[in-house]
Amino acid sequence: MDEYLLEVRGLKTHFLGNKGEIAAVDGVDFAVKKGETLCIVGESGCGKSVTSMSILKLLPPEGKIVEGNIFFKGNDLVKMSESNMTAIRGNEISMIFQEPMTSLNPVYTVGKQIGEAIRLHQHLDKKQTREKVIEMLKLVGIPAPEKRVDEYPHELSGGMRQRVMIAMALSCNPELLIADEPTTALDVTIQAQILELLKEIKNRLNTSIIMITHDLGVVAEVADYVLVMYAGEVVEYCDVKTLYKKPLHPYTQGLLNSLPKIEETKEMLNIIEGTVPSLYDMPSGCKFWPRCPYAQDVCKKERPKLYEKDNHKVKCFLYRDFEKGEINYGA
Repeated sequence: MDEYLLEVRGLKTHFLGNKGEIAAVDGVDFAVKKGETLCIVGESGCGKSVTSMSILKLLPPEGKIVEGNIFFKGNDLVKMSESNMTAIRGNEISMIFQEPMTSLNPVYTVGKQIGEAIRLHQHLDKKQTREKVIEMLKLVGIPAPEKRVDEYPHELSGGMRQRVMIAMALSCNPELLIADEPTTALDVTIQAQILELLKEIKNRLNTSIIMITHDLGVVAEVADYVLVMYAGEVVEYCDVKTLYKKPLHPYTQGLLNSLPKIEETKEMLNIIEGTVPSLYDMPSGCKFWPRCPYAQDVCKKERPKLYEKDNHKVKCFLYRDFEKGEINYGA
């Protein structure tokens, strides 16, 4: 465990809804070393964001972690008190949320909002806090930081607001940065700038990053390792080069095949047939079998385990004969 900064084991997060309890995250396992970037990918509703919220224990009242462990530097966050979690959030583990305009308070200046975490965790006075905020704005490439520090979110462009969110997340030099769809709703030029900024910060500060995205172009740009999720489960886990060269799970293959390719001209893009199942009405057996072109009878009756070979893990009966055997990861 010591080699990992973060290690998630058998995480199960449930929500209490109108129709009963549902499993939003159903036995998720992964680990992140210092200085690594892990991308979590999958369709909307697959449990990516709930996984990140579980790590920070920021679930809504109807959500709860029912099973599993989340080890951060050897300490289990699941068992940690709220006061100890408060000392970690925004300090050792920070998060960049999806929508900067809704995450930033419109009635406070960006300097005041960035400075809040600095004052809380680093105990600096007003002057020192302002200097630190200006330093952080410079770090994320915001021009004229001495002026921007006194501006309100609505006075900044979308790209600038996202940079403010990154500055806020980095203000206490966290060891782990969780970025939830950090380039959503940004144009492609700004997206590229934000991704380049995150890579630069990772290299400069040796920060570990968990990036949540559905954009496989982003994954290719920044990831060291990739975790593919479907209906609350991990279906594939490997390094990024292996994923693009040799995707194993039919779902992963479908995601990659659906990307438009410049050398191909087609009237219709490839798609994955069917829809993601409702959390209230999951199919028996493998959750993906109703959409899988390779589904067998066993897929409809039994849940597959994660099979592993050469550090490539896949939850599919097609690979049950992997040389290293099968490994149960909460299935």
